[in-house]
Amino acid sequence: MANHIRELLPSSTNLKVIKEEGKPGASRNHSRKLKVIPVLRKGSLEGYSTKSPLKIRHSALKRSLRKHGFSSTIKKLNVLNVYNKYKNPKVSRTVLKDMNYVRKLSHHKTKKNSRFLKSKKIN
Repeated sequence: MANHIRELLPSSTNLKVIKEEGKPGASRNHSRKLKVIPVLRKGSLEGYSTKSPLKIRHSALKRSLRKHGFSSTIKKLNVLNVYNKYKNPKVSRTVLKDMNYVRKLSHHKTKKNSRFLKSKKIN
């Protein structure tokens, strides 16, 4: 089924089909949803690397904010977080801290994401 859906997507899309979901008991043709995570291009976060020191990562995130904006930067960091969540949790934690830094930097403090701004101590 996933190969059929890949054929329907335009070839220029940078999307990765993760999983098909549907309601239990539903027929194959109805109520199927795809979980799709975009594939990041190298350098799309303006030189950001989780291996870099804190100051260099923060300056790269500031450049990305100026060039791409808040929403796009957060989405790209979220993709990095999702990809590394289980295979490399240390990298995932670094990305989460950087996401919180971007949120604080941009003053996007709403009820919805205020829970992300509270820093938790991680060993």
